[in-house]
Amino acid sequence: MAALAFPEFTLSHLDGENALVNVILKRWADSLSGQPTVEVLPPGVDVDTWKVILSKFLEILGEKAVILGDEHKLNYLDIFSLAENENEIRGSPCALRPTTVEQIQAILRVANEFKIPVWTVSRGKNLGYGANAGRIKVSFP
Repeated sequence: MAALAFPEFTLSHLDGENALVNVILKRWADSLSGQPTVEVLPPGVDVDTWKVILSKFLEILGEKAVILGDEHKLNYLDIFSLAENENEIRGSPCALRPTTVEQIQAILRVANEFKIPVWTVSRGKNLGYGANAGRIKVSFP
């Protein structure tokens, strides 16, 4: 499997600090490259229902704004998790990147229809709130 790619990250106005952050991010991406992407489902949702939900999200946002697979693993996995037991993995099956109020409203209608939790992430990466991964136990298909 090829190394995962990520855009260069700017955290500070100091170039040296940004270089260090990007070294750490590259190590993180390299450590994930050999690992399979674990598919997870929202609590109480089976595989067939998830396909319906995912198709609705794709219809609302388009492919570029529904993040799955390796890109999801790299950007939305809880890098601070210490759990080694797969039954304790927390996270989400995808990430959504809406750009309009109408898209957010449509996403929430789908989430309410199927009773699935939503976890918001700020540009600050939600540090202190469990990082980018949702704080809910996930199930496996």
